[in-house]
Amino acid sequence: MPDGPVGDRRLYLLADSLPLAVAYLDDAGHFRFTNRAFQRRFGAPAANSRPSQFFAGLCSPDIEEFLDRAFAEGKSFTGLVYCSRADEPTERLRVQIVPDAEGDRLWGAFMIFGRIEDRAPVPAATRDDRFVQMQRMARLGEIAAGMAHEVRQPLSAIRNYADVLPRMLEAGEPASRIGTLVRAIQTQATRASNIITQARELVGGGADTFSECDVLQVIYSSIEITERSARAADVEVRCAAQSALPPCRGHAGQLEQILVNLIGNAIEAVANSDIRAIRIDAEALDDRAIRIRVADTGPGVPADDLDVIFQAFRSGGDGMGMGLSVSRRLAEYHGGQLWIEPDRERGACFVLDLPADAVVRDSESGTAS
Repeated sequence: MPDGPVGDRRLYLLADSLPLAVAYLDDAGHFRFTNRAFQRRFGAPAANSRPSQFFAGLCSPDIEEFLDRAFAEGKSFTGLVYCSRADEPTERLRVQIVPDAEGDRLWGAFMIFGRIEDRAPVPAATRDDRFVQMQRMARLGEIAAGMAHEVRQPLSAIRNYADVLPRMLEAGEPASRIGTLVRAIQTQATRASNIITQARELVGGGADTFSECDVLQVIYSSIEITERSARAADVEVRCAAQSALPPCRGHAGQLEQILVNLIGNAIEAVANSDIRAIRIDAEALDDRAIRIRVADTGPGVPADDLDVIFQAFRSGGDGMGMGLSVSRRLAEYHGGQLWIEPDRERGACFVLDLPADAVVRDSESGTAS
């Protein structure tokens, strides 16, 4: 126990009695105290060492990233990290950074770790998901007209091809030309079917069962769903993603709902900007998590709104003020998190972290039983 005033010693005794792993950092981000639970879980850090040094190769994402955000904003921040030690399975932990501040003076910060118990997701039918479903239907209604237009195009093409086909048969056209026309009909039918499938996934009919999801496919499907809105607003949507992202265990329709909300809000945000662009980045974080960033060139989010933007009926974009609130709820339901990056020079950037599929990851590494 470090030397210090009586009040400090009492604080250390209190921290040692807690089952949670607790560390105290000074205003420069150096370790000043760790309780017994912290030392049992992680070991004892060297004097004046930084979390980035101590947790290197142990936790991902980088703990320093969370500390920087908490220090910069001067308020508590909660994040999700994956920690692994030799000969032990990876643990999913929730880390909370609590700044120790008095007025404008920042003395340091508490760092608190708690384990998240692994459990199978509760089927949506057993939970009160009316809030999620209402927003999902509101967003679907917003793009329904666009989807109807998109479906009419392939159906019109199929009708035209079907009108031509009998005349080609009567005229004795070569089989190669008839085959080309039949393949064109098949292509347009597949296109119409895909549009309907996207709508069905977004509505999310039936049980919200979890399965292995291709994150890249979810991103591309979300871009396709919002493509007409982007074209109408003259917005360029670009995607830059690693080609070998690990799979995520979740519900594809709900993950699409998160991204459709974020992209739809971004389209509205850049409507009056001189540069109308949205960039979607996706990367793997040490094969334990997947990070998706949706950044736009709009006016950004005022600092006063950062604390309330995820509250129900405070976020805009879908006419009901529920989009971001529901998106964060769905992210947490998948064991992930959703936040907005502060202090950007231009535009807004929303960050979605999702856990990689542990079953697939362990199987690929040869550790699955």
